Amino acid sequence: MKLDEIIANPNLCLPKERKSATPNSKEQMNKLDQLLKGNFIENKVNAIEPKKEIQQQNLIDKNMPFKDNYSLLYNLSIGDKKIDKYTSQKQLYEIKEIPYVLENIGKQERQQFLIQSQFDQTEMLKAFEKKIHTLELFKEVQISNKQVEFYEKNKGLLITSVTCFENMVAFGTTKAAIYIQFNHQINKLEQNKKIINSPIICLRFLDKGTKLIGLSEKQVLLYVKNEFVKAFELKIESIPVAMTVCQKSKNFKIQFLMTDSLGNVYGIRIKQTLLKYGMQMKLEFKENNICHQIESISFQDQEYILLTFKDQIQLVNLKPEYQLLMKLNYKVQENKFIQVKCQIEKKTLIIAVSNENTLEVLSVQFEKQNDRLKSNLNLLCQYSFNNEDIRYFTWLSNDIIFVKHERKLYSLIGISEILEQKVDIIQKSLSQDILSQKMGELLFFENSICNFQNQLFFISNEEQISKQRIVQYKLHAWEDQMQKFQLNNELKEQFGMGLYLYSGKLIKLGNLPRIGRQEYLKPHLHTLVSRFVESSVKSQSFNSIYIAMDFLIMIESFEFLFNQIYLIYKNNRFERQFYESLESFINKGVIKQIPIDTTLRDILDYLSQDDKLKLLKFLIFNLDQRFINYTLIKEFCIRSNLQSMLIYVPPKDIEDYKTPLLTIFEIYQSSQKNNSQDLQHYLKSNKLDITSLSQKQIDEQIQCLGYKCIWFMSLIFKGESLSQEKISEKYWPQIVIEILQWLLESEVLERFLQIDAGIFLNELLLILKDNKLYNKLSGFKDTIDKQQEELTEIIIRNIHTKIKKLNIVSQFNCFILEIMKLGYQISYEDFLQVIIHTLRCPYENLKVFVDKSNFKYQKMEYKLQEEMTDQDKIKRDNLLIQYITFFTTQLLGDDQSLQTILSEASCSILSCSRIQSEIYCLKGDWIKCINTVLASTSLIDKEYIFNYIDRILNSNQFQDQREEIIKYCVTIVQQLADVSVEKLKILLQYFPNYLYKQAIVKLDNHPNFKLYLLNQIISDSRKKNEIIDKQIMISYIRLLCKHHPEDVYDELQHGDFPQEDCMIICKEYKIMKGVAFLKERSGCLQEALDIYFDVIRTDFIVLGSGHSQSELTEKLLILIFPCLKICRENCSNEDDNFQYWLTCVNRMLSLRSEFRLQKNEKNSINKVFQEILMEIFEKVHPKLIISNLSQLLKPFTNIEELRRTSVSLQKLCFFQLITHEQFIGNQTYQNFGRLQILYSQEQKGTLLMDRCLVCEQENDKYMYAFMSCCHIFHKQCVRMIKNVKVCKICLDKGIHSDQLRVQLEILVDNDYVQSGDQQIKQPTPDEQLQLSKQEQRQLRINKLKMLDMEKEIKEILY
Repeated sequence: MKLDEIIANPNLCLPKERKSATPNSKEQMNKLDQLLKGNFIENKVNAIEPKKEIQQQNLIDKNMPFKDNYSLLYNLSIGDKKIDKYTSQKQLYEIKEIPYVLENIGKQERQQFLIQSQFDQTEMLKAFEKKIHTLELFKEVQISNKQVEFYEKNKGLLITSVTCFENMVAFGTTKAAIYIQFNHQINKLEQNKKIINSPIICLRFLDKGTKLIGLSEKQVLLYVKNEFVKAFELKIESIPVAMTVCQKSKNFKIQFLMTDSLGNVYGIRIKQTLLKYGMQMKLEFKENNICHQIESISFQDQEYILLTFKDQIQLVNLKPEYQLLMKLNYKVQENKFIQVKCQIEKKTLIIAVSNENTLEVLSVQFEKQNDRLKSNLNLLCQYSFNNEDIRYFTWLSNDIIFVKHERKLYSLIGISEILEQKVDIIQKSLSQDILSQKMGELLFFENSICNFQNQLFFISNEEQISKQRIVQYKLHAWEDQMQKFQLNNELKEQFGMGLYLYSGKLIKLGNLPRIGRQEYLKPHLHTLVSRFVESSVKSQSFNSIYIAMDFLIMIESFEFLFNQIYLIYKNNRFERQFYESLESFINKGVIKQIPIDTTLRDILDYLSQDDKLKLLKFLIFNLDQRFINYTLIKEFCIRSNLQSMLIYVPPKDIEDYKTPLLTIFEIYQSSQKNNSQDLQHYLKSNKLDITSLSQKQIDEQIQCLGYKCIWFMSLIFKGESLSQEKISEKYWPQIVIEILQWLLESEVLERFLQIDAGIFLNELLLILKDNKLYNKLSGFKDTIDKQQEELTEIIIRNIHTKIKKLNIVSQFNCFILEIMKLGYQISYEDFLQVIIHTLRCPYENLKVFVDKSNFKYQKMEYKLQEEMTDQDKIKRDNLLIQYITFFTTQLLGDDQSLQTILSEASCSILSCSRIQSEIYCLKGDWIKCINTVLASTSLIDKEYIFNYIDRILNSNQFQDQREEIIKYCVTIVQQLADVSVEKLKILLQYFPNYLYKQAIVKLDNHPNFKLYLLNQIISDSRKKNEIIDKQIMISYIRLLCKHHPEDVYDELQHGDFPQEDCMIICKEYKIMKGVAFLKERSGCLQEALDIYFDVIRTDFIVLGSGHSQSELTEKLLILIFPCLKICRENCSNEDDNFQYWLTCVNRMLSLRSEFRLQKNEKNSINKVFQEILMEIFEKVHPKLIISNLSQLLKPFTNIEELRRTSVSLQKLCFFQLITHEQFIGNQTYQNFGRLQILYSQEQKGTLLMDRCLVCEQENDKYMYAFMSCCHIFHKQCVRMIKNVKVCKICLDKGIHSDQLRVQLEILVDNDYVQSGDQQIKQPTPDEQLQLSKQEQRQLRINKLKMLDMEKEIKEILY
């Protein structure tokens, strides 16, 4: 039994499907369902699972998910009506969007708080955007006149390296000279005799620019305060490549690392004593590749060395010992190499790596593990330049990278832009290209370019070497640009640039950090605003208040605005102008906090005026709850008699969530008691004057106020607040249970029910919809009532006390019905009330009352739509049956209630047969149970009859009456089949065989079903090899002939049907193909062939035109197959059997003649006919063909076709005829000689053996003797090889020769006709050679004879 169809267990129901009601849907929702907004469940009636018993449930699970079967009203929108095929013309004008009352209230309440975007296009931004193109971001610094004079005097100066510190630049030349550029002047450092004349390869400042280290090929030069100190000999076999300065130590004032062209890394330390300097040099480590970049990094009290090779990066720690912390390998082309630059950003080491046209930025963090450092590497971002390789790059600030491409092209890119995926590259050309240095086959720029903070210095690469110089570029700082606007008195532009900087739209300026940019900028921007405000106050420019306020709000500097700036205006008695300017920002909803209490009080006092109450509401509503001073606002509202404003205070504590509901209800309750003062203040906040309203309008406002109470309650139940912020799950149960406790107070509950009982009860269901949340609430139920009751029972009990007084019995019953849908337990008395109300008013539910309220709110008339979809009716009946089953014990002991339910069900305007049947089933009256459902006017109800029968048959209560029940089912089997054939099919499994067959006999109105059942019986009997009842076979064939004639032939192939009876039935229904098959089985092959060809002709005519030749050929081959099957299976060298082939030929020719005017049909028939002829020539012996040649060729009417057929016959049979004649002559001659020998042997007394050599029995009449060996066998004992008789004795001894292939008796018996299917022994190589010569000769003779014969035939024909 399937419990979901009997007692409506929702756990077994079909899953929900989302469906939209369209005019073309097969099952449309009625007008009530069109008002719903939710999931439409397609609940198809399930088939009964055979022989499956399910015990009935005695208890209802309180958490049973009935919501899977029903869409609860609180999830629905009462608008969204659809027009379907059930909508009448009269109803069309009523279909409008009728919003849910509470949705309308919520929309009106929230609409007043709709705000504009905070960052709109202000005048400041517009003013700056007009000037943004004038900003000087990265520009070349013009050299001074003195520098120009220096380069003019020193034409031919070849610069080899450059370094810088702040504004001081040092550069070296090819002649070991070093120059210092400072304060627009260039001075040459002292030249000493100890300095060897060789190019300066590397230069580095140290100790804040007081010392300078220079490297040449042979020496290390030391300068202190631009004075030469010493030249140290550099004892290496290679050339220095790069260097970096390291931290000092106690013993060594100067330490640096140097790499050379052989891949060595040296540590060089210079020690200072009182009178002299000493240098120590040590090989730190060696690599196979050249290290072209080396950089020392001081980070977190550690010193790290970053080394860059062609395709590898190494990060090492030299103290206390060498430790490799990180190694990264890259795939690099032969003529390319990677470059690396690093910087420190707070507690992270940032490394930038370039490889061809790709730039990636990595972050490295260090941690100690077992007294050793470990590095953690992360990829921050990556960017690829389109077809532009990176030749060199360097950091200009924490965020900006300078990238050099081919020739003079360069790019400026921000790391934050890449991270935010808003890349805006500045790409321009340098005035001069940068000098490159050659290292093997590679060109690098490490010693030709340097930078310090925002400045970039490089050696120019001139075509004319004499014009070489140091070029300086500068990334302008944001302070310089702001100062420029201030000097030009462009205040709006200045503020606009500040907003751009703060929002990150302008980052390619110097001195801007990547991380913490806004915190860094705020103090500077505050200073800017303070100066602006102070100057405007002095000039009494009130327009400046709005500009300053707009700027500070956009950078979210609320504390600075309402503290320092407000005090400036207040001290100068401009606070009113401040308030007036603030009003527009309150309207925009951008004032999120007023952190200064004194300022907040002043603003609240200003907004408490009658015409400012709406602004006050806006301000309170939009304040951020994290920073709001709830106590101060609450005290102000109470003191100012503005309690209604407490509704809009963002909640902070648990009590704050309840305040809006309690406050608005207090106003509503006082207005009901004719206390208009609170109502007057409330209406003022909505800009309504109570004195200008009529009494009807006042009543409408009071009703809206009541609906607003329910709406606030609904928000809390949903876990939301007015600001649409979610209530914490931690506090939600406590808040709801306190609200519920307050709601269930007698006076409060009565007021809410008076507002609108339907809407209130509908929203009350919100706390019951989620089982998890309901269980949480159940943990606090003791605070409401100490009795051991469920929360639902407490709610129902309290509401029950008010229903009669307020005349809301119907609403209450509908409310309990919704609780039943959710699967909660109810009392027996409530159940009786609900089921009786549902039976009396089947179309009335809680949604109907909600609809009435919606129409009434819109001042429209509501008309109850007495319609219900089949799905909703099924769900209703399932629910009621579920609870009937639950209350079985009480109902069986309450005959009066049972009779009342039966009476109401029988009088109901909507079919309730399932309810009646369920009660009859509980009472044990199975006949009434079955008959009630069977007599139902609802087809949906009728389908449940199988479930009840299944339940009754599997119930212990009716075990003794099981056979009687089945016999009764046999009497109504025709009606059951009318309801559902599929379910009856399963039900019949309960029937014993004799009743099963009786049931089948009564199913004449359902022939297909009867056929199916008969087929099942026949198939099962065949599988079990049982004898099938003849009457069943005859009934089956008769039904098949009547309703499915196309399947008769295939069924007859089984061969177990009674032949004579089937023949009569097939003739009765003119199933000629079946008749032909039965004739074939009975041995009347000629008749079968004739009938088959009649069927072929009829079917071929039915095919008609419109088919291609290949399709017709294929279909004809299928049709003619039974005919060919008869011919093939009966093919032998007898004249009678050859007549079957002749019949095929004759009928095919007549068929072709009939369709001669239809091209495709004729061609397809002709093609099949030719294939039949070829098969005849192949399978029939030539002698038979020749002897019946006149009959074969007689039907031919076309001379050309006759000629072609004759020629084909000659070609196929000529050789066989010739060889056959020769073979007969040879065999006759040979055997004649053997007979003579045998005769002579007999004359001499030599006799054949007198016993068969196989069975050893004496000779009898039918014996075979082999002449060559004199061995004799019985006919049945002789050995056969492919129809050729051979001597078994000789064959076993291996002496079998060609002479033993065919004995004389075979030739005599077969009229000297030898089968072509004999097995011939393979000859030896010598025999093969001799035979091949003879065959070749004979073939030539045959060919000549065949040509002569063809010539003779042509002469005869023509």
